[in-house]
Amino acid sequence: MDAQMVKEHIEHMRKRMIITYIIMTMIMIFITFGMTIYYELRIRAVTGAVYRQEQSASKVLIKELFKLEIGKDNLDAATSAIKYAGYTENGFEYLFAAGGHNIIMIAVVILLILVSVYAVRDYINISKKYTYPIMIKLSEENEELKEKLLTNVKYVEKRNKQLQDFIENVAHQVKTPLTVLGMAIDMDAGREECFFHIDRIKAFIQRLMNISRMESGKVIFAREDIMVCHMLEEAVLASGVDKDKVEILCKEPDYCVNGDRGWLKECFINIISNSAEYIKDREDGRIVISADCREDKCVIVIEDNGPGFARENTDSIFERFESDKDAGAFHVGIGLNLAKLIVEAHHGVIHAGNAYEHQGARFRVVLPKYNLKKKNVEL
Repeated sequence: MDAQMVKEHIEHMRKRMIITYIIMTMIMIFITFGMTIYYELRIRAVTGAVYRQEQSASKVLIKELFKLEIGKDNLDAATSAIKYAGYTENGFEYLFAAGGHNIIMIAVVILLILVSVYAVRDYINISKKYTYPIMIKLSEENEELKEKLLTNVKYVEKRNKQLQDFIENVAHQVKTPLTVLGMAIDMDAGREECFFHIDRIKAFIQRLMNISRMESGKVIFAREDIMVCHMLEEAVLASGVDKDKVEILCKEPDYCVNGDRGWLKECFINIISNSAEYIKDREDGRIVISADCREDKCVIVIEDNGPGFARENTDSIFERFESDKDAGAFHVGIGLNLAKLIVEAHHGVIHAGNAYEHQGARFRVVLPKYNLKKKNVEL
């Protein structure tokens, strides 16, 4: 049962209840109005009959009707009058029946009972036909959806586990023969270039393994004080970029954040290496790294004067296997994806875009001073 059918049933129920209440209200109004007119006509008829018999008595009657009050004295006098006319104390009941009032009352009671029975019957039918079936149907559908969701979750978890195991197995199976290959060609010509490509393959596989381990929760991060500026200097050296093209600006060289030194260093190596790839062929290529460390967080900005990012690619910069470089040269976009995972694991945030000053790429990393807070910081 879809949402549209439920909506239609509820609307139908609402209309039927409204119609029932309108009918009951109109009947009560009609009865009240009819009884009022009836007794008004009865009073006029009595007045006319008295006038025909005794005009002076009709004058007294009309005068009393204008100021009439229903009180004990008048009611007691009425009992005396009925007795004086030759009737018993129950004469008014006979008068009530003789005037047809009992028939009217019985008809009114029967009508009200019929309307009430109809209203109750309608309420029961609405509950049985619409409310309860809809609730039961929705409950059954909810249970079915819950079971499907649990099944899908288990399936996805199983597939992710299989995929992670596959990546790790491939990495282990390829890494060993590459190491042997490197040793075998050590004496051959052109070994430097061979070793260069082997190292690239090994780095690629290692990154895949790191991503797989991190996403599967197998990585346990250390918690140590890390001097931000010193870590950035080490990352520049490890990235292999020409030091003359890099400038590091640290306002507080002794500032520390709490986290895993090795993984954070890997994060900035990947970011710096990405920028280095885009400026290596430029004589004026330049990378500027600045660290603005505050009381509760450190903001690290890495800018270059390369071509920057295309506007349509800014939303997918950190997605895995997203790169505008040649995939054959292992520019497959996993370095930035790993960097993002590392930053988020330290409860920080990372943002990429184009630099304002140097017109190239710009990465902004915000790390909390203490990641034990388990709280993301704001960009």
